[in-house]
Amino acid sequence: MVGFAGWQLTAGGLVLLAPVLLVEGVPGGVGIRAVAGYLWLGGAGGLIAYTFWFRGLRVLPVTATALLGLLSLLVATALGVLLAGESLDPLQVLGFALALAALAAGQITPAPRHPGIPASRTQMTPASRTQKGPRA
Repeated sequence: MVGFAGWQLTAGGLVLLAPVLLVEGVPGGVGIRAVAGYLWLGGAGGLIAYTFWFRGLRVLPVTATALLGLLSLLVATALGVLLAGESLDPLQVLGFALALAALAAGQITPAPRHPGIPASRTQMTPASRTQKGPRA
């Protein structure tokens, strides 16, 4: 999957190359800071981030995976407030709190629907999805 994401990013860059050259023109020179920034974005922002992302998708439960999008927004907002000196108005603080509450609530395991059946029998595991019933 990481390779596929890499090809998608490459294709997107190539599609944007012509419009950028038409609007901005050819850059006058590329300094060491620009090369370092590109390597940082490609390495940490691309390769490492996508590797962890796809690993997380494989090992995390479905509900936790679905809520990762909320976590990304919350971390970005918190970093903006803490590191960039941004501020939130009261409505934004309320939205942040609601998103945080939704993230926390999504981690709660629901009680089994059938009170007489133990919880372990109501949850399907990957192995139980592929097993057939008793043989005759």
